[in-house]
Amino acid sequence: MRTSCHLFALLPALLALPDAASQQTIFDLEPNATKDLATPATELVDGDMLVAFGFGGCGSGPPDVDLFRARTAPLAPGIYRHDLVDAGSSSDGELRLVGLDAIQEITIPGSYDYLQQEPLDGTGNGFVSWYGFGKSEELYVDLYASYSCRSVVSAILDTNPVTPVDLGNVSSAANTTHFVNVRAEGATVPLDLEIQVFDGEFNAIPGAGIDIAGTDPVFASNGFVDGTYYVAVSDHNLATHLPHYVVDGESRTLAGALDFPGGAACGSAEVGLDVRFELQSSAIGTISQVVTKSSPYEILWFRFEVGAGPAVQSFCAGDGSVAPCPNGNDAPAGSAMGCVNSTGRGATMMWARDREFVLEDLPQFSSALLFVGVQPATATPVGNGLLCIGAGAMRAGPIGSNLSGVASTNQWTPGLSGGLGAPGTTVYVQAAYRDSTTPSFSFTNALSVRL
Repeated sequence: MRTSCHLFALLPALLALPDAASQQTIFDLEPNATKDLATPATELVDGDMLVAFGFGGCGSGPPDVDLFRARTAPLAPGIYRHDLVDAGSSSDGELRLVGLDAIQEITIPGSYDYLQQEPLDGTGNGFVSWYGFGKSEELYVDLYASYSCRSVVSAILDTNPVTPVDLGNVSSAANTTHFVNVRAEGATVPLDLEIQVFDGEFNAIPGAGIDIAGTDPVFASNGFVDGTYYVAVSDHNLATHLPHYVVDGESRTLAGALDFPGGAACGSAEVGLDVRFELQSSAIGTISQVVTKSSPYEILWFRFEVGAGPAVQSFCAGDGSVAPCPNGNDAPAGSAMGCVNSTGRGATMMWARDREFVLEDLPQFSSALLFVGVQPATATPVGNGLLCIGAGAMRAGPIGSNLSGVASTNQWTPGLSGGLGAPGTTVYVQAAYRDSTTPSFSFTNALSVRL
């Protein structure tokens, strides 16, 4: 809102807004045309409203971009679809879901990619959509006013739980690596499909997002440790914070990704697509399901289990669930991150394929050390984070983060002795890393890993 004069000029449009049963209404704060200046919209729940005042077209001014950094409130772990629905805006602008450009397997920090664009015509039919998992997910949305002077763009959040297709336990042997093939293709006509595999805590697994060239069947062949897994399937463009691994040199080399971990979105508004999903393992053979994509931007979700209980579990989150962070820097509730660092988020450790640990949301070009121990410890404030690994832990590293704040290593087992690392044993792993804050170091969350 630029001046009270402007506000009075917009009063008729404000009075025309629908009387929605919203828990909170968040107005845009100018300037907010770039991601670093985006209006914060936190703790969003079903029924909340975002409102932007458009001054594009006033005189010779350009169209008005109004970015919000939207963060949903924590919910019980699960899959949720969030639709941000036009509330009968007075503008002829657009609702936009904004992410990053990604070229092949590299995201481009600071870039802008419009993953979804829905025109606003005053009928209340336009919407953008994304999926979250109850973990205080964040992304950028733009309530874009076109060339209408003194217009109002408003949208209401509609949140609904999603039940995945449950394929059950497909390989029941415990403490082993389970080789499972996941495959999707058009059931009636060829389709250009994409797949992303998530672990049981709804983390997108690096290297387990596949985009096959053209309309060939898309597949993901993985060695899975014991646990629960979820598979997202949709047509172009299935976006998480990870760039997809593109096979066979697909001509579309520029795709989109989300700015932050924890969410998923589809860039396609096509409907009526019949998808055949197949899962193959030596234990059960082939399971096949045909599911229809029936709404714009829909992602189809599947769930399966392998082994006997999860081999990898996270603990020691810096979100206030186990202990307060040392400097009032708790992460959003339910996010499972470490304590908030200089990026504005908390660093997260996860288990990927091939016994690899991946650290996300580190400061750029930071260095980290892994601590691998045989017992956890009560969360203790140390530096700018929480330490949860017991005394006598082995160190591995250092490893360095890249431009996107991501670091990874599978070189953490040398030096394991005294039975540590034998099949069936459990180790506890956490990373310490450098930061520009004071104190100058912090910690990720921690993981228990049954080998």
